[in-house]
Amino acid sequence: MTDIMSGPVYFHEVAVVLLICLICYNIYKLKFSQKFVDVQNSYRLTTPLLHFVNASVAYTGAIVSAYRHDISWTVVLMIIATLFIMIAEIKRYKRLRVILSSQTELQNDFKIYATKIAIYQLVCLAVVYVLVVIF
Repeated sequence: MTDIMSGPVYFHEVAVVLLICLICYNIYKLKFSQKFVDVQNSYRLTTPLLHFVNASVAYTGAIVSAYRHDISWTVVLMIIATLFIMIAEIKRYKRLRVILSSQTELQNDFKIYATKIAIYQLVCLAVVYVLVVIF
């Protein structure tokens, strides 16, 4: 890799680690928050940040890929993973918005649903990482 691309590659790697940390933080809040309001407030703050970091990952990946003239299947796989994370977050946030504070059953169902989504996101990132390292 040339010297001009070392900055975007480093930023891409840092953004991926930050994305993983945000997903883990969401799982932590879902598991250990006693009040559902705490989960809602946490998601209100972290959802825009997660979308920003995910977009940063996609953008820096696109820059490096375009510079290297490399559109391999691993790059396509990374794009699909980024889209999956974005769409899953949108679906999760839409489900969160309609839950009232008096609907405890829906709150518990949401916690289970959101935990599954976060775990799927982590698995998706892990699978992409393993496949990129192997190939």
